[in-house]
Amino acid sequence: MKMCGYNGSQFWDVAFTTRAILESDIGKLFTRTLQKSYNFIDQSQIMEEHPTHDQFFRHPMIGSWPFSTAEQGWPVADCTAEGLGAVLGLHQSGLVKRVIDDARIKSAVDVILSYQNPNGGWATYELTRAPEWLEKLNPSEIFADIMIDYSWTECSSACIQCLIEFQEMYPGYKNKEIHDAIRKGLEFIIAPQKQDGSWYGGWAVCFTYATWFGIESLCRARGKGYFNDQEMTDRIETACAFLAGKQKPDGGWGETFESCSKMVYTEADKSQVVNTAWALLGLMSAEYKDRSAVEKGIGLLVERQTELGDWMQENISGVFNYNCMITYSGYRNIFPIWALNRYYKLFMC
Repeated sequence: MKMCGYNGSQFWDVAFTTRAILESDIGKLFTRTLQKSYNFIDQSQIMEEHPTHDQFFRHPMIGSWPFSTAEQGWPVADCTAEGLGAVLGLHQSGLVKRVIDDARIKSAVDVILSYQNPNGGWATYELTRAPEWLEKLNPSEIFADIMIDYSWTECSSACIQCLIEFQEMYPGYKNKEIHDAIRKGLEFIIAPQKQDGSWYGGWAVCFTYATWFGIESLCRARGKGYFNDQEMTDRIETACAFLAGKQKPDGGWGETFESCSKMVYTEADKSQVVNTAWALLGLMSAEYKDRSAVEKGIGLLVERQTELGDWMQENISGVFNYNCMITYSGYRNIFPIWALNRYYKLFMC
């Protein structure tokens, strides 16, 4: 017997692509593309409960966004955060015809707040609603930690960043509740950071990915009264030192999917454009002091770009439950574009 758990990663890819394009003013050259993205985001928001919501004790979903399509319809915490972040960015750009109103935006925020776990972090599809000993009943031979949902660095970082962006644009809505949620989220982000400065990633490969997310959330929050700024600065610097220490002689970064199952950074033979883009995004977010390291990485992305404008598919970049790998064919373009666009904004505008 076979089953299909998903019908793609459409919404996830669109949200990330939109954020990548909007990173600098170059995005203004692609208004038609952004309008199409906005239309898809509009159509994908879940605005009514599934008929089985009460029957199967599902988490409330009004205002959320799914991983793939509205028809598939599973709400996800970080998909909602990335989708809302894309909406806020598009509205702020003034490049699209606005149809997602404030009520829908606030409903998405309500969903994100409802997904926060008691430990301050965010999981994926639901709250952590049962004890860990249930994992002893796990019937799977390859998937670990599937019986309950757990808080993750990447999911938590996405929710923190989105809430910060929202609070800056809508300071009058649930201000204290959102402020407290961000503070608790930052406490969660800091707790699992490893001594070498890295974070383990549960949804992509692996330490490079989660370390970018960890840095991004701390940089977004620093100086805004959510948490101790000096501690965040120290954590950011340690994370940057980790990333810089993994840079290869050609200027790139390369991490193999084995990091996910071994839970130890495992270096790939060759640099990968996706890993390189993640590392560069983290370093640039932190305004890393060694600009030459950033420039070498940017040079590798430029060198690897094909004549058509895209990048070749390289190693596996996605994962879930430690052992199941995902190709994410869109990542090879989304993240190099994002990194190049950030470099352009910081150093060339």
